[in-house]
Amino acid sequence: MKNWMLVCCYERDIETPKFFDTKEEAVKAMCADVADYIGFTVDEVIEARNNGGEIDNCTYIGIDYAWSDRHANCDWKIFNLIERI
Repeated sequence: MKNWMLVCCYERDIETPKFFDTKEEAVKAMCADVADYIGFTVDEVIEARNNGGEIDNCTYIGIDYAWSDRHANCDWKIFNLIERI
């Protein structure tokens, strides 16, 4: 069973959730999604996450969530499915 779920909401439209075995896999996928959305490299996004989370005045990445208003309103959130049972 997959224990972690990544959800992205783009302008109130929820994309199909992605499921992962580990939180680390979910975090990597979230960082890759954010990087793709804002035009940064994954390494730049991971570095920002490790240094407080602020990428610019339009984008932030936290431990298990991210948001960006760069092009439109886009939010990401990682959920632990085991804790929700």
